[in-house]
Amino acid sequence: MPGKLAVGSVLARSLRTCLRNAPAFLLLSFIAHAPAILMAWLQASGAWHVRSLPRLRVLLLLIDSVASLIATGFVAYGVFEDLRGRRASLFASLGASVNRMGSIVGAAIRLIFYMAIFFVLCGFALGVVNNTLPAAARGPFSALAVLGALAVFYCRFYVVIPVAVVERAWASRSIERSIALTDGQKWRVAGVVLPLVALDVLVARLDNQYALAYGAITWWVLYTVGTVVLGMLSSTASAVTYHDLRLLKDGVGVDELAQVFE
Repeated sequence: MPGKLAVGSVLARSLRTCLRNAPAFLLLSFIAHAPAILMAWLQASGAWHVRSLPRLRVLLLLIDSVASLIATGFVAYGVFEDLRGRRASLFASLGASVNRMGSIVGAAIRLIFYMAIFFVLCGFALGVVNNTLPAAARGPFSALAVLGALAVFYCRFYVVIPVAVVERAWASRSIERSIALTDGQKWRVAGVVLPLVALDVLVARLDNQYALAYGAITWWVLYTVGTVVLGMLSSTASAVTYHDLRLLKDGVGVDELAQVFE
């Protein structure tokens, strides 16, 4: 019977890996998120008509979600190199991800599609249930329901992109493998995901407060910094989680994982 994912170890090693390879990983995260950063600039600079802003915000959310997954593909090679005790190379990481870009983008788009359907259904269900609850209970119930949905649904797909990168699997196979690897570990994976989600929400709130106080351009600068840094950390955590799950489930270590890039 496989052991359990060590949540604290995953988070600590992810942070150390980011710090050791910050220049390369930050640039990789910036490259992956460049379309979202450009869209945010168009919103902040007023280049888009005010009537287009609601559609722009939805488009920005979609692009940012896809970009975050692509960033995971960009940094995966560097994470495995770091876990082997080697310095991550910017160009080697880009080269490894470009060679697998079809698998990465296909898996990312499929995953975003599934997530969109799931959260639309969750929103509809919450709306129905909340109508039967007292007003004071609606907020706590919604928060618990969303956390539960993240743990049960999203965490099963948390290593889809590392699977696509390492195993060269296409979208459907990547999703199947992620579900298999996280089976029995969902709440442990949730322990990795939820602190990162909480940090993302906190940064977004601070961005909005500064936007109200100092203007849209300040919001864009903070959005860019937060997106790149948190994208780096989240991508690294996903790759480290994949490494640990492969070790627990399949007995495959980092040297064997890294061999697929050679």
